[in-house]
Amino acid sequence: LVISNQATMWDLASQIQGIVAASQLGLVTADDAGLRIEKILNNIPIKLIDGLRLPPLFVKTDRRAVFRSGFDFCDTGRFLIALDTATMAGLLPETMAAVFFASLDLSATLRDGRPFSHGRSGWSDGFANHCTPYLARGLAKWGLTIASPYPALPDTPSGDDRMRLLYSIAQIGAYGTEPPLLEATELGPSPTTLCMADVLFEAQLRSFETTGRLKCVSETSLNMKPWFAYQGLRVDLPGEAGWVIRTGDPDPQFATETFLNQIEAISSKAAFLWAAHYPHPYSARLLALVRSTARVPDLGFSVGVFVRDGTPMQGYSDINTNGVILSAIAYALRKTG
Repeated sequence: LVISNQATMWDLASQIQGIVAASQLGLVTADDAGLRIEKILNNIPIKLIDGLRLPPLFVKTDRRAVFRSGFDFCDTGRFLIALDTATMAGLLPETMAAVFFASLDLSATLRDGRPFSHGRSGWSDGFANHCTPYLARGLAKWGLTIASPYPALPDTPSGDDRMRLLYSIAQIGAYGTEPPLLEATELGPSPTTLCMADVLFEAQLRSFETTGRLKCVSETSLNMKPWFAYQGLRVDLPGEAGWVIRTGDPDPQFATETFLNQIEAISSKAAFLWAAHYPHPYSARLLALVRSTARVPDLGFSVGVFVRDGTPMQGYSDINTNGVILSAIAYALRKTG
């Protein structure tokens, strides 16, 4: 068994959300869940990044240390959303969460409400990102005002309202199951998340009816180089041309049609999210495939199932996948009473 000792703040956010869900599902006691969450929080290294106190891009999971320096606003923002979930569930003292938040210079990474991240090339504007509206909603509870690249939708949006939203989505690029259904799971559905999910679910269903190939798109870890892929839908392209897979690695070998077909996957966590939010024969089919093929003994579920042959990524699991799966299960059970 090979275990990676690195994690992003996004991964740790999923772990906290999964621990909260495990407590709600009766898999662990509230005391055990609280201790687990406190241990995560107490071992986040805070470093100076361009003079600001911020968590790094990657932390080590076997000790309190930085794996890779830098700062990602989206990942850190989701971690704070998870802390808020834990405090509302009574599993983490509000004072502990408040002390951690106060230890960060997060407001200094906002410029006119636009979130900025820091990488090898310095600071970069993260405003035009599908993560930003999710953060704007979730981080308002922390007193942060974040601008959204999406237009605000009324509770009962008109067709014109929905089209304005789709135009703004198209300007950013492809989106997948996350973050819209993560937002709906963690913060409750909104008119925006419902519109985005409706469009994506119908597109996946229509693609399956047209091609016979299952679609369940999300960001997905890979058990081969370059180790990560983003799968999503471009709403400004027709039919099958709208489906996008990209790895973020500039090497041309990772952009060929052959390679992209090889790594196209049904995301396990996305299948559970669709089953929780969209009861339908199609989402039931996705869930059944994942449950029957993607189990990993003692490690929950593999990150995904390859579309090309219906086989799972053998022995390849992570805390992000399984934290989201637990959250989706808990949400589904709450919804059904």
